[in-house]
Amino acid sequence: NTHVSNVFAPQICTRTQYIHRYIDPSYMIRSIPANAADSLYCMQLGQNAVHGAMAGFTGFSVGLCNNKMVFLPIPELVSTSPRMMSPRGRTWERILAVTRQPNTVPPLQPGETPYDSHA
Repeated sequence: NTHVSNVFAPQICTRTQYIHRYIDPSYMIRSIPANAADSLYCMQLGQNAVHGAMAGFTGFSVGLCNNKMVFLPIPELVSTSPRMMSPRGRTWERILAVTRQPNTVPPLQPGETPYDSHA
């Protein structure tokens, strides 16, 4: 059982300092198959992320803003993002609807108050 970092780390460490991140596939989000629009959007995100990295930018994410692909500074994204999301809120309901996932949030128990944030 060979871990991915054991294979790549010796080759990369000799040339440059790097940050290694391995995403375990068992934590992947359930999703539906991509349609043509999803494929195009993902291709654009990937290409623009590579362009930004090759231009020397770090600490950014790529997104679509006013129909233009833009580099978004991660500190700015994090500072304006909510820290919690209500599992009964509108944002979570939209995510479930777009990804066609079932709602697995248990119903409120008697006496339990809902978390109301409009998020």
